Amino acid sequence: MRIAITIPRLDPTRGGAEVATLRLIEELAQRGHQVDVLSCSCTVPLPAGGRHVVMPNPLPILGWRAFVFARAVAAQLRHSKYDISIACGRGYAEDVIWAHSGATVRRRLQFLVSPRLWFYALLDRRRFERVPPPHIIAVSGMVAAEFQRQHGLPAEHIHVINNIGLIDTERFSPARRQQLRLPARHELGLRDDQFVVLFMGNDLRRKGLRPLIEALALARSQWPALCLLVAGSNEQRHTEYERLARKLGCAGAVRFVPHRANPVEMYAAADVFCLPSFYDPCALVTIEAMACGLPVITSRTNGAAELMRHGEDGLILDSAGDVDALAALLFQLRDEKRRRQLGSAARAKFMATRQAADSPSLPELIEELAAAKAVPVSAAA
Repeated sequence: MRIAITIPRLDPTRGGAEVATLRLIEELAQRGHQVDVLSCSCTVPLPAGGRHVVMPNPLPILGWRAFVFARAVAAQLRHSKYDISIACGRGYAEDVIWAHSGATVRRRLQFLVSPRLWFYALLDRRRFERVPPPHIIAVSGMVAAEFQRQHGLPAEHIHVINNIGLIDTERFSPARRQQLRLPARHELGLRDDQFVVLFMGNDLRRKGLRPLIEALALARSQWPALCLLVAGSNEQRHTEYERLARKLGCAGAVRFVPHRANPVEMYAAADVFCLPSFYDPCALVTIEAMACGLPVITSRTNGAAELMRHGEDGLILDSAGDVDALAALLFQLRDEKRRRQLGSAARAKFMATRQAADSPSLPELIEELAAAKAVPVSAAA
């Protein structure tokens, strides 16, 4: 089967969507499919069966860039024969939209002040005015509800599959985390008595780094060993948050480290993973932390929170900006027994959810959609 996957830039250092896309490409190639990656750039080697088809690289203006890329992809798809095409971005000509970024929120005032949102809305019109509309693979129930609410898509065109099936259960495991813990902490210069909260992400504002630093400063007045490790590749934004930490008197307790090729090292160095996102379709790092048996604090506006039960296998913050509530959740994990219980329950929930899935895996769903596409309308009627 010939499969086209479209993504503006395939660079795993950019975030969870790119990491998940690379893992999907690898799985599809392992299943014997030819996978063409239509992308402006590809920073990683593709598996056997994978091929990079270079797309034009437009000017770095967010909305315009997305529009030009989508238009170039549409032209490529018209001139190439694929069994199915999957957009891992904001394309409009693909058969399937893998909705890592959620649905575009329609607020008229924002369109007036943001050309980027205007272009996104234009792409959405081209997507959803098609007959029939594309299939949506939503990474959480939250995202599925957004597409139904915003675009009125029929239920049979929306499929909810989170990214849990793309995570290697041996690589991301309590055993591997424990094995790497001492060398990882030593490399990062962490003392044995330091209690490490890990934040991992590139979009620091949306992922909630500000309220986390504010909660850290509040909690450290009674818990001096508390420190924060911020891992990601968005180094140009660090200055703003370093300034905030200095203002709050906790600059010495906040460390910024660059993206790591092996994120398990970061989970190994940490005692708690915290991602109080203001909005996140389904943060892959949250599920990876659960797989590693690391206690997790996240917000209800992270689609990955759907995998948790508050107080049983994770801690869920009702409002991402609630600094007092976030500090209180951190204090809950000061107790080692509580951390062990939550971490163990998180790993158990991860494994149970992965094994109990009664829906097809992501590669299986893609194969099913390709098979349905190949059936002529007259034969299917």
